[in-house]
Amino acid sequence: MKLLLIRHGEADYSIVQEKHYLGMGYDMATLSLKGKSQAQEVSKDPRLKGAEIIISSPYPRALETASIISKNTGLDIIVENDLHEWSPDLTYRELNLDIDIIKKEMRERKGKWDATCRFHYEEFYNLGLRGMASLKKYLGKYDKVIVVAHGYLFNQFVFNPIMQNCEIEEYELTKDSTPLGFIDPWKIFEENEKQER
Repeated sequence: MKLLLIRHGEADYSIVQEKHYLGMGYDMATLSLKGKSQAQEVSKDPRLKGAEIIISSPYPRALETASIISKNTGLDIIVENDLHEWSPDLTYRELNLDIDIIKKEMRERKGKWDATCRFHYEEFYNLGLRGMASLKKYLGKYDKVIVVAHGYLFNQFVFNPIMQNCEIEEYELTKDSTPLGFIDPWKIFEENEKQER
């Protein structure tokens, strides 16, 4: 099954920050004006022709992107809960996550988690397993599918740690597809920042 992986448009986190949303509440951000424009633009991409359905993450920034693509292509949307973003805290109890500590732990352990970690983060390989499992059930039902979700998730399909908002990556999903596993996306971001200086 051919997948057109589309990372959601740019999000506007100002409202969730103003309301002091913590933990998963932070993921309630919707698209910025630029993000809406990005979604409009990608909806016209000729690679989308022939797609039969849109499958989306449940997070608002992805759903809003998918809805704009749906409106402009006439395709229905299926929401798959397991296409959500990487979980830095699988206990869902931490309100103030220290992402720097999580990044350090993940780097030191090459993405593996153990009981000595301060936070119970999701291993990237497991992120990929849940994402791929949520899509494999559509094998044999569709030939070409648009998937709107998140950069960390898509890096378990194709290696593109600097995937831009509303960028498209193509991927052929089979019953034997497996996740790529641990990558260090923060290292790539840091290297890019150094080059830009």
